[in-house]
Amino acid sequence: MHCSIRKATGSDYEAVESLFCEIRMFHQKARRDIFNEPVRPVIAKTEYERIVSGDNSVILMAEENGEPAGVLYSVIEELPPESDMRRPKFLKIRDLYVSESHRRKGTGRALLEGAYEWGRTLGVSHAVLFVWTFNENAIGFYERMGYRKDTIIMARNLD
Repeated sequence: MHCSIRKATGSDYEAVESLFCEIRMFHQKARRDIFNEPVRPVIAKTEYERIVSGDNSVILMAEENGEPAGVLYSVIEELPPESDMRRPKFLKIRDLYVSESHRRKGTGRALLEGAYEWGRTLGVSHAVLFVWTFNENAIGFYERMGYRKDTIIMARNLD
């Protein structure tokens, strides 16, 4: 099956919010010690409208046969001028989720490619994302997409 990728609009709020809730439930199930159970809505409508109407943010929807198959939320971030980074402006993938029934069909790849295309139109040549270590399937997917480990964030309890 082939999916289509498009920018989300205001009328996609319910579908996007539902997919975002699936992301939160997955995280909460894997790490109950740090994630609360999702409370609906997981993204307020005003925040959603700000994102989809913004110049430096995008939500992409994947659809298959008119049904939501996945979602990607990305922003353009820019480090301050005093930063010592060579590429101070970058594409940050905030969330990427593909419904279980649509996985292994190229949907995630299509969403990422759509985000890259959007980022390139804004002069960005570098993408970053963060993934939880428990999400081994996502890590494998991102590695197949050309991502490599770059920065490691370590955490510990203070109790």
